[in-house]
Parts: sequence; structure tokens; C-alpha cells
Amino acid sequence: MKRSLLLAVLFSSLALAAPLRAEMCESTGEYEYTYGDAESVMSAKQRCENLAIRAAIEQCALFVSSTTNIENYELKDDLVNTLAAALVKQKRVLEQRVEGRTIYYRVSIKLDDEQMARAIEAEQARRGLSSGAAGAAAAQPVQQAPVQPVQININQTVQQTNTQTQATPPPTQDQGRRLDQLPVQEHAPRSYTVEHTNSLCLVLGQKSLKKEDWEPLEKQGLFGLRYAGAVGSLPLELTLDAFFSGKEDIVVFEWDGWLYDVPVTAATWELGAGVRYVLPGMGVLKPFGGAGVAYVGGSSEADATDNGGDKVIWTGGTMGMVVEAGAQVELGHFILGGAWRQSTAKPTLKPDDDSYNELKAACGGTSLLVNIGFAW
Repeated sequence: MKRSLLLAVLFSSLALAAPLRAEMCESTGEYEYTYGDAESVMSAKQRCENLAIRAAIEQCALFVSSTTNIENYELKDDLVNTLAAALVKQKRVLEQRVEGRTIYYRVSIKLDDEQMARAIEAEQARRGLSSGAAGAAAAQPVQQAPVQPVQININQTVQQTNTQTQATPPPTQDQGRRLDQLPVQEHAPRSYTVEHTNSLCLVLGQKSLKKEDWEPLEKQGLFGLRYAGAVGSLPLELTLDAFFSGKEDIVVFEWDGWLYDVPVTAATWELGAGVRYVLPGMGVLKPFGGAGVAYVGGSSEADATDNGGDKVIWTGGTMGMVVEAGAQVELGHFILGGAWRQSTAKPTLKPDDDSYNELKAACGGTSLLVNIGFAW
């Protein structure tokens, strides 16, 4: 008797649970969104995720078959909003990226086929349109990948469906094309072109100084660092740089009819700031030209102690002007480029020994540079 009662309770539970099992539509959608200066990163990420969910809904087989004969974009948009707000059972973020001001999301969702058909019929009825297309689509089985049946609360779902939810506004023209015009499977292949707002580069090259002031040390190896930051949405960048050059050689001096070989070390430095214009519309190639100011200095050290003389160091610096032109290639976050740079400054170099005279030497010069760096 107890066994019969237990079986009766078990079959009753299965009978009650059976109507709650429903076919689920599993779909994937993606969206790439570029936000403006007035929008925060957090709100832009949320909006991009919502748009990816909407794209996934529009790829669902039941939605496509149910709305084939509907040409009213506003109605389709309201249907997507209703489904996104009430009927998305499971959501999973498969991929997300933030590159400069561009955000990318790819999501996977699950929708209840039966409830989706009811929501579509309800929205069509509310607008006084025929619901035959949705009903016919719901009556026909939709081929779905096998998924685990999910137990749901139908009463709660229907109540959510009948509640008017606030719609997510469709994307504007400058934020992306309409979703019905850009299905996920028709997305263009992603290129290496990425808009960045900051970059840091290691700079190497050669600096040529005025021969009359620095011979035989007028050709010097150069190295330095450069930071560049975008100015809003303008094709301009602010730059901060620190460059150093130097060379060591033996210089022959004549003193009282005698010739002396004296080791001499010469060096210059430039600490500058400027602005440069980046030519837009060239893809991964970024030609640029700019100008700025720099504190330009130099030093010269002569060591004649091996010849019975002194060791003297001359140093000095002054403000100068800088102009430059060049181009760089940006492949993802990687930067490779080259530039021509001209700096102008002629400071007074003062000796550390007052018994020697001051020197007036041009510490600015012409530099040929290559740079390699990282952008973010």
C-alpha cells in the first residue's frame, strides 16, 4: 500500500513538471561600440553588452521565422526590447575587449521558444497586427541544438511579458549601423587598425651638431623616450620627450708648439613638450608633423691630466624651438616609426674652473630618429 502511494506521488510530480519543460533557443550575438567624450566607460560597456544581447535575439531561428513578414522596424525593435527584458533565461559573456574608445562584446543567451512566440503574438495584437506569422512559426518545430530542459515558472514569465518595460534606444548613426542592417554573420573582418589615446616609445638615432662648434664630435648617437597623448577626438597629440646624445674621441691640441692628445667627451640633451598633427584616414600608417619648445643643453669634458694639464668640464643650457615630421605604423598595440627633428638653441657653456673661458656652442641640431613602442 505504501509503495503504491509513493508511486502515485512520483507520477503526479512528473506530470506537474512535464508542462514546465520547454524548448530553448540558444543564440550568440556580438557588437562593437565606439563611445564619445560625454559617456563613461562603464555606461558604454553596459550599452555594448545590451546591443550584443539584442543581436543574439535577432539571430534566434524562431524570432527570424516569426518576423519574416514584418517590415516595420519599430515593431521589431519593440519585440527585441521585450524579449531582452523579460525572456532571456541565461546570459554568458564569451568575450569582451576595450581598445581606446572602442568596446567589443560577444554573448551567448537562451530564450524560451514558447514564451517568445507568446510575446511576439501579444505585441502584434497590441498594435492591431495579424499574429498568424508568429502563431504559425510557434506551431512548427524549430531545429535546435540539444540542450538540457530547464524548469521555469510560467505564471511569473507571462506576468513579466505583459509588463511594459523601458526600451533600450536603438543605436545612433555615429555609434553603429542599425542591427537589422548588420547581422552578426555579416560583420566585416576586424583589421589591425586600433585607435589609441596614449603611447610610449623608445627613440634611437643620430644627432648632427654644428661642425664649427663640435668638430670632431659633431656626429653623436642619440637615445630617448617619448610620450604622446591624444587631444580628445581631434587629430592632435601632446608630446613629452627626453633625448640625450653623446660621443667621446681624442682631440689634438697645440700648446707652446707642442701637440697633445686629449680625450674629450661631448654630450647634449633636450627636454621638450609640443603638439603634433596626425594626418587622419591613412589606416595603420600615421604621418605627422609638429612643433614645440625644449630646454636644450650641452657639456664638454677635456681631460689633460695625462699630459700634465687639467680636467675641465663646460656645461650650460637654454630654451629653444623644435620642429619635426615623420610617420609611424600602428599594428594593434605595437608602434614602429621614424622622424626628422630640428632643434635650435645656442647656450653658453661655463667651465667648472674659472681660469678657463666660457664657450658659446649650438647644442641644438638635426636628428634622424627611429622609434619603437607600445600604445594603449
